[in-house]
Amino acid sequence: MMKSIGLALAASIALGLTNAESDAQESGNAGPSQRLPPSRELPANMPPTQPKGSAAIAPHLATVPAFTLDDARQYVTTHRLPFRGPPDYKPQITTVEFLTSQQVSERIHRAKTGFSADHLFCYVELQGPFSFGGPQGAVATYSRGVLIFDAQTGNLVISGGMP
Repeated sequence: MMKSIGLALAASIALGLTNAESDAQESGNAGPSQRLPPSRELPANMPPTQPKGSAAIAPHLATVPAFTLDDARQYVTTHRLPFRGPPDYKPQITTVEFLTSQQVSERIHRAKTGFSADHLFCYVELQGPFSFGGPQGAVATYSRGVLIFDAQTGNLVISGGMP
């Protein structure tokens, strides 16, 4: 599954679900068809699972990175991107570089990637506008978009917008 960094919308969706669950539990009138599933507690020592992402750039080199920066540029110019907009819209590429997970995290306002600090990514930054749908028809629009590919698999693991 791909991770998105449309931060405000994701937070409001998660918060809304959490509040709905606690409201139903507090009211005590959840009928048989409205019962919530039992909560599960995960072991405290369970390691996080790295995102797999979505297949994107075909790796063709026997090294890491397994593709070139030109392969990333080619992908962006020839594929429909995960942003709302006209089907033929092709944003301007402003940055394409290989960065570690730690460097990527610094670029995306300290958001965690789900990978070790030294994991290598291909970071692509685009000039917008980029729109993302949210709950109840809300739309957030950003001036910059990012696509972050795993440098080993070529999978798109993070996409989103930044002010």
